[in-house]
Amino acid sequence: MKLKQQILVSITFLVIIGCSTKTRELLYEEWYLLTNDRAARLYVLEFGKGDTIVVLHGGFGAEHSYLLGAVKFLADQFHIVMYDQRGSLRSPCPDSVISVQKHIDDLELLRKELNLQRMTILLIRWELS
Repeated sequence: MKLKQQILVSITFLVIIGCSTKTRELLYEEWYLLTNDRAARLYVLEFGKGDTIVVLHGGFGAEHSYLLGAVKFLADQFHIVMYDQRGSLRSPCPDSVISVQKHIDDLELLRKELNLQRMTILLIRWELS
């Protein structure tokens, strides 16, 4: 199955699950993760139970909160981890320490901190036409 088809199937599955869950008050855990280069402290938000899904927002300058409504219904089935990437609202740092490789390094650091062998990543991208 092609990657786009896999993503579409996964998102459809998540939406179906979300439509069948009960609304309840969520318990959020917030903390900071110091990056390996010590240039940023990444804000991390966790909630839910089950297998872990790490949610990525649209990139530096953005932040995670606009995605909460899109994923909080998954909390009955999944442990959701959201974080503000370096250079974002709650994870500020100088532009000089932002790069694709640094984002990859930060994601790997987060994977290790969460003690995950493998990581499921959900990237939600909004496009305006």
